[in-house]
Amino acid sequence: GRVGSLRILLAEDSDINQMVITAILKKAGHAFHVVENGNDAVAAVREADYDLVLMDIHMPGMDGIDATRAIRALSGEVAKIPIIALTANAMKGDRERFIDAGMDDYVSKPIDHAAFEDAITRTTGVRSAMAAPEFVRGDVAVATEISSDRKSTRLNSSHQPISYAVFFLKQKILFKLN
Repeated sequence: GRVGSLRILLAEDSDINQMVITAILKKAGHAFHVVENGNDAVAAVREADYDLVLMDIHMPGMDGIDATRAIRALSGEVAKIPIIALTANAMKGDRERFIDAGMDDYVSKPIDHAAFEDAITRTTGVRSAMAAPEFVRGDVAVATEISSDRKSTRLNSSHQPISYAVFFLKQKILFKLN
């Protein structure tokens, strides 16, 4: 795909996840707007032009699945906007559930930088000028290992099981970015 920057809508209710994801997007040169729930995501795509929506699955009020269905039901080109699901609960069958709802791809949290960049490129055909820097890859692997033994506790919609891994990752990314 071509190299460039995108206008991205991030729908994510967790402050820590917002920090991690926006740090990556900023470093990649993408412009972004953040909303905290599905209702605001649907309103935002009606009001402004975005190249991509990054949609958390578990949000208060309207969740990511319902917000995606609502966006797909809009009239005109906006209904075709690429949507990538963001989820801490990557369980068997989830990918199919997300695709059935109208999402184009998904990335599991904690965010693996390389997988995140790959999903954006696959979905939009655009890759950032700094695709997958090495400094994040090793750190994400460690954060993923920290949280992997807690996968069984991720059945509820709480973000608690990954909070330490995400906090660790946020610290590493912000340290390396500054």
